[in-house]
Amino acid sequence: MMFDKDLDLITTNSFVLSPLFEGEMKSKVMTRDGYLYSTLTPIQLLEKICIRHGSTFQGRIDAVKELLGYSKKLPLYIGEGIYAYPTRSPYHPECVWVFYHSYRYEAYSKGQTILYFDHGEIVILDISLHTVKEQQQRLASIILSLRFNKQQTLIRRK
Repeated sequence: MMFDKDLDLITTNSFVLSPLFEGEMKSKVMTRDGYLYSTLTPIQLLEKICIRHGSTFQGRIDAVKELLGYSKKLPLYIGEGIYAYPTRSPYHPECVWVFYHSYRYEAYSKGQTILYFDHGEIVILDISLHTVKEQQQRLASIILSLRFNKQQTLIRRK
């Protein structure tokens, strides 16, 4: 298998995946160790990462749609321990993906929310506090649903 540095950008240490419109770089990933950059757009990067974890991006989205009954701005299960939610439609060029991590948040200004991550970084999102709360709830719902389904499968095997 050929080495692909883009496949190492999204891990359990990823906090935020943002579009970047500077030269060749198309996305920026905030991690525990700093920022990483890619020439792929956020959606292209997520598509590659989902394939690495055994499914397509659309397959992951379809599964969440089926499990939760939502149809828009769906959270994404990428792989073991890696979950994220979009701030807009996933295909919107300014969509930011926020990964499952501990952070505090508060309204920043009209239509903006600020996130304070435990490792000291902050991010200002161009979405309302209400939308952040809604997206967090959706993300928690899919995490709980997948964990419950996994436990039920293990119980049935015994």
